[in-house]
Amino acid sequence: YDGVYSYPTNAGRGVNAYILDTGVRMTHHEFVGRIKLGGVFCDGCKSGDDEFGHGTHVAGTVRTTYGVAKLANIINVRILDAAGSADFSVIAKGINYVINAHKNDTNKNIINLTIIILACLFILVTLVKECTDNGIHVVVSAGNDDHNSCLQTPAAAPSAITVGASDKLDYMAEFSNYGPCVDIYAPGVSILSAYTKNDNDSEILDGTSMSAPHVVGTVALYISTYGNLPSSNMSEAIISLATKNII
Repeated sequence: YDGVYSYPTNAGRGVNAYILDTGVRMTHHEFVGRIKLGGVFCDGCKSGDDEFGHGTHVAGTVRTTYGVAKLANIINVRILDAAGSADFSVIAKGINYVINAHKNDTNKNIINLTIIILACLFILVTLVKECTDNGIHVVVSAGNDDHNSCLQTPAAAPSAITVGASDKLDYMAEFSNYGPCVDIYAPGVSILSAYTKNDNDSEILDGTSMSAPHVVGTVALYISTYGNLPSSNMSEAIISLATKNII
């Protein structure tokens, strides 16, 4: 409320945030020298560049000027095409890429996955669990349809941290999904972050996709300040730090 953001000096240093999304405008001044391309998996996508805008905005909320964890590493994993869509096989390839990278580097890794499949897709829930069983934290969006988030995946995945949207007055956003599958609420209304028209562009967007990277940044801050935890314990730790009885 006072316009000041105070954060730990470690600021997410040494933590990798994998942005599984529409790609990122990696030439944007917010990301130059602070991001690397992990992989491009969507059909017909020739590069990791963001042709839609979503992934760039999400990445900007994790770190840099607008971000929660100023020193976290951003890794761009493009799974969504220029229309912001992908089939499940592409999503699975992106997730498996992170699992394999995690096994090879043993770093502290977080996945930001803000996709919505309007069904409880068991195989996606299983993939999320494979991530968390391997020590990769997975943060997902609750969805923007004002209904029960348990009716879709990956929001319904028990081992993910599922994030709903709140506004600056600490009300639940009118569009936010809700229900027992939502673990926590984070800012998702009128969020300013990097965008894609040029290398200095910014944009204000709404959505639980804007909420999830706030939590990714918070997990990165926690890891760099207090040390890593198993995914289930990390979820409990983040929830214990949240303000209660507000939403």
